[in-house]
Amino acid sequence: EKIKINDNRIKIKFICEKDEYIKSRRKFLRESKTLSTGNIIFLIIMTIIEIFFLAIHEFFFSIIIGVLLIISYVMVYILYFLQPGKLYDKTDFIKKEMLFEFSEKEILATINKKTGKTNWNIIKEIWESEEFIFLMQSNISYTLIPKRAFKENGDTLSLRKMYINANPNGKYKNIK
Repeated sequence: EKIKINDNRIKIKFICEKDEYIKSRRKFLRESKTLSTGNIIFLIIMTIIEIFFLAIHEFFFSIIIGVLLIISYVMVYILYFLQPGKLYDKTDFIKKEMLFEFSEKEILATINKKTGKTNWNIIKEIWESEEFIFLMQSNISYTLIPKRAFKENGDTLSLRKMYINANPNGKYKNIK
């Protein structure tokens, strides 16, 4: 059953700040399981095993595990600490003013004075945290909306209702 919404449109305007983008990107990496607690626990356990092999002078396995650990720690460092800031610096449109207009039928996005129109059906899932809304188009592609862009608290609920009405099989996920 469709939820009734007035013919109102939700209009938001924002510029994504660098620290905000970095925080949201790290949240995405954790929530998408690209970099999960399980990955970190595994690295810690492998580090303990590495120390054990070094302690018993088993250098063959110690060298193999050590090299793999170094590669893994460097990758985590790059992915989690370096890449979000570099991605922000490299991507011009993220730093521009963005205007979104949401209605029951469509989403209008204006970035850098260019407007695009899309239907709700491209949004496969909505992730909502305390500070951000992620409009997920796929497992790796999303549109970030800071909640500070909404004028009223009820607008985020209305956005979710619009999505559910337009995409009944769509998923909603509240994230930490």
